[in-house]
Amino acid sequence: MVAFIKTVPGILAAIAASLTAIATILTVIGTLESDGDEGAPAPTSQQPPTSGTTKTTATPPSTTTSTTLGYAGVFRETDGAPAVVASCIDLDSQEPNWGVGSRSHKDVCVSSGAMSEWINATRLTVVDGPPTLQDCQKQTVLRRSTTAAETVVGRHMCVRSSEDRWARLRIAAIDTSANTMSFDIVVWKLPSDP
Repeated sequence: MVAFIKTVPGILAAIAASLTAIATILTVIGTLESDGDEGAPAPTSQQPPTSGTTKTTATPPSTTTSTTLGYAGVFRETDGAPAVVASCIDLDSQEPNWGVGSRSHKDVCVSSGAMSEWINATRLTVVDGPPTLQDCQKQTVLRRSTTAAETVVGRHMCVRSSEDRWARLRIAAIDTSANTMSFDIVVWKLPSDP
């Protein structure tokens, strides 16, 4: 055994075992101390206030997780009155018509007619159910359009605007005779937004 410890792998194994033992002892001591503080609040992560929403979970210090979203809230939304779209809209626009007349930054374009329905966007992903901002931020496979099979009333998606705002869209209606689609939309703010 002594000969094994004198080798490099043996020394590394001994150090790792020692560190594991120390960590276990510190965890037990921390548990015993917190059991003795009956009226003391559970330890949580201290973070400076931000303009974004912060979610902190109380877990053991080694696994405390904190997610700062970096967003201050809603940039704009349809708020129960779906936006009717016949061509393209700009999710970053503050115009009442969602920037329909603008030539740049067309974040969401629609095609609705007798032949097919689809949505083209700067970057989108189709999701199950209404996504939260965190759900949208976790998306790793973004594409440019939906398929005809995905383009149905009630479909939810995350869309990333040309200015990198995340938006939640739900297809509220498809009118093939008018060649329009209606959307319930929530666009979240960037940290730089007022």
